[in-house]
Amino acid sequence: MQYGSYKRKILILNKIINFIYKIRFILIGIFVLSLTTYISLNAVTGTNTTFVSKPSDEVEYGETFDFLPQSILNSAHVEYRNVNEEEWSEEKPKYVGTYEARGYSYNGWDNKIIGETFRFSIKKKNILLWPVQDKVVYGNNINYDNDPLINGDRISNISFDFSDEYYIDDPFKGNEYFECGVTFDLSSIVVLNNDGDDVTQNYNFFPDKKEFKVYKRKISISSECMSYVYDSLAHSNPKFTFKNGTELVKGDRIEVVDKTEVQEIGNEENKLGIKILDESDRDRTAFYDIEFDFGTLEVKKREISFETSSLTKIYDGHPFDESDFN
Repeated sequence: MQYGSYKRKILILNKIINFIYKIRFILIGIFVLSLTTYISLNAVTGTNTTFVSKPSDEVEYGETFDFLPQSILNSAHVEYRNVNEEEWSEEKPKYVGTYEARGYSYNGWDNKIIGETFRFSIKKKNILLWPVQDKVVYGNNINYDNDPLINGDRISNISFDFSDEYYIDDPFKGNEYFECGVTFDLSSIVVLNNDGDDVTQNYNFFPDKKEFKVYKRKISISSECMSYVYDSLAHSNPKFTFKNGTELVKGDRIEVVDKTEVQEIGNEENKLGIKILDESDRDRTAFYDIEFDFGTLEVKKREISFETSSLTKIYDGHPFDESDFN
C-alpha cells in the first residue's frame, strides 16, 4: 500500500519535470522580460541618471566647467536653470548667478526621466587695475592696464580721479609739479562683450593706487587789439583767443577778473587778469602755465574841422569883425 503511494508521487514529479523541460524557453523568456521590466520601472523612478563628474559648487566667471551624466541603458543629458526661473534649458549658463543642473534621460516609451539635481554658483572674476605711467599733464588722460578679461570682453568706459591734495588752490607751491595719488572711479566702469552686451556685473575691479607727478598745462592766450576815438569815456576789451593750438581742459572756463581801461590819447597793452575755474567752481589757475600775448588799446585824437564865414561890406572906416564859424 505504501509502495503504491510512493510510486504515484514519483510519476507526478516526472510529469512536472517533463512539463517544465518542454516549456523551458517560455520560462526563460518570462524571466528576461521580468528583468527588463524591473530595469525600466527603475528608470521611470529616475534613479538611474546620475553625474559621474561635476564641477565645484562655485566656479568663476569665464571658467570652463562640465557635467558628465550617465544613465542605465539610455543616453543621459544635462539641463540648467537659474534658481529664480522656472524654465530649464540645455544652454550652459555663463554669467554670474546661482544655478541648478540636473541629469535626465528617456526610457523606452520616450518618457523623460529626471535624475540628480546639483546647485552651483558662478562668481564674479576679480580684476586688478593699475596705471602704467608715473606722471601726467593736468587734464590729460592716464594710461592704464588690467588683468585679462574673459575672451572678447573689453572695458569701454572708465574714469579716474586724484586724491584730495589735487583740489587745493595751489598744490604746486612754486614747484614744477606736485605728487598725488590716483584712484579709478569703479562706478564708471562699463564692460562690453563681443555682441555689445553689458557684462560689467560679472567682474569685481580692484584699483592699485599709485603716486603721480602732475605737471602744469601750458596754454597761450592773446588779448585782442582795439582802437577808439577819444570821447572822454573809459574803454576796455576783455576778448581773447587761444594761440598755438592750446586749449583748456574740458569743463574748465576762464573768468576775466581784471582788465585794462583806456581814456586818454595814446596806446596801452591790453592786459587781462584771469582765473580759471572748473565745473565745480574750484580755482584751477595754478594748474596752468599761462603765456600771454597782449594786444594794444589805442585812443586816437578826435578830428574836428572849422570853417569861418565869408562876408563883404563897403568901406566905412569901422573895423570889420565876424567871429561866426561852423
